[in-house]
Amino acid sequence: MTQAAAKPETGACKCPTAMHSMSKMCMGMMGKRPSGLLLMLPGVVLIALGALIVIEPQVLVWLLAAGSVFLGILLVLMGGFIRRMGRIARPVS
Repeated sequence: MTQAAAKPETGACKCPTAMHSMSKMCMGMMGKRPSGLLLMLPGVVLIALGALIVIEPQVLVWLLAAGSVFLGILLVLMGGFIRRMGRIARPVS
């Protein structure tokens, strides 16, 4: 390999993520200030919930109940959406 081949092109990014297809999107996201904090928020919430469960194990029952209700509502809404899409896609005869 010659020295000319080893030199990067002028204007080429020396960043290791430049070779990935999603690098522009990731670099744009990391440049925005609240995105890093928003990515850390679920971890902080899970740590707090874990500590709360260790302190008061009865919280686990309430979390499971709330999660079940949330998933039930989500499934009902998703089922209604799929039914509406089926009616729209089906030709009326």
